[in-house]
Parts: sequence; structure tokens; C-alpha cells
Amino acid sequence: MFAFPLPVSQTPPERFHAALRALRLLRDLQRTRRPVTDTDRAILCGWPGMGDGRIINLAFRTGGHPVTQLADLLNADEQASLRASSLTSYYTPAWLVRAIWQALAHMGARRQTRPLRVAELGAGIGGFLGHAPAWVGQALDRPVLVERDPIASQIAALLFPD
Repeated sequence: MFAFPLPVSQTPPERFHAALRALRLLRDLQRTRRPVTDTDRAILCGWPGMGDGRIINLAFRTGGHPVTQLADLLNADEQASLRASSLTSYYTPAWLVRAIWQALAHMGARRQTRPLRVAELGAGIGGFLGHAPAWVGQALDRPVLVERDPIASQIAALLFPD
């Protein structure tokens, strides 16, 4: 199971450029159908979502039209979805995800003998699995990730293909 790198603090313009980089790579991977490398995964997990108003303001001009870099990468439905997700696309911070996994381990999840089943609803790009400790990957059985935003869903599918 792929583990997300530790997050670094970024300014809104840096997060916007990370989003563009991830989106360009997503399109390249979809077009070429080449295998996804760990370097690719590191870039894809840089997708920040559009829940930060400062990022959405960099992505869309007044009137709701995307900046040229996005317009070339997104169809009309994806553009509308990104604008709509700006109010709800907040990814759980890595420190909180790690604390939740630590609490689950403390409650016995790490010691159970049955396979661990995880459903991540509103998964984004899969932060709960991406920031899970190593023992989760060994115990995990058929994780389910559900995401409404098409871009985040496509990225999650590449990060966690099984």
C-alpha cells in the first residue's frame, strides 16, 4: 500500500501549482496508460482539492471561467464539479489521520485476528489510507473509497488501484 509523504506547509499559490502538476500527470497517465510509478504517486498525492477559497480564486477568474491552465485539462463537467466542491473539499489533516489510526490501534484494531475492513466515505484522494501506519497495510482487506469529485476520485483510483 502506498504511503503518502509527510505534508509540507505550502502557500495557496504553491498548492495551486501542485494541483496543476497533479492534474497534468493524471491526464498523461490516462492518455498513455503507462504504469504509475512511486514518483508519480508522490506528485498525485499533492492534489490539494479546491476547498480553500484562495486556491479556487487562483483556479477560476471572475465569472467562473477557469484559468487557461485548467481549461486545457478539464471538461465542462469537471470544471463545474471543482467549483461546486470549493465549499466541501477539505481534506483531513495528516496529523489528525495519524491520531485516529493511533486511537484505533489503542482500542485493539492492531491486535485483531480478522482482516481489517475500511470504508473511507468522502475519501478525497484517499488520505486515511495514505497516512495509515504500516500495520494497516498488512491487516487491510478490500478497502472501499468513495468520492464524489471526479478528479479526486480518478487520482485515488491511481493511488490505490486495488
